[in-house]
Amino acid sequence: MSSEMDNSKATTGWLNSKKQNTRWQYQNRWEIWFEYCRRKEIPSNGSEQLADTKKRRMSNDNSVKFFYDNEIPKFFQWFNKKC
Repeated sequence: MSSEMDNSKATTGWLNSKKQNTRWQYQNRWEIWFEYCRRKEIPSNGSEQLADTKKRRMSNDNSVKFFYDNEIPKFFQWFNKKC
């Protein structure tokens, strides 16, 4: 697994709003999500994903609009195979 950390403004702000123990747990899980995203060539930091999500939500095409919602089950399948 990549040790590359997401230091984007969106992720840092979100993590800093959490209590220390929760922050640590979220950060570890977030890094796994971003490893998946890098492999799938999906934006791989919080700020890029936030901007991408906002852009996609404006689409009338549901496959575009709900891209990230639809990606979550694929992520879980990948994660279960990996672990």
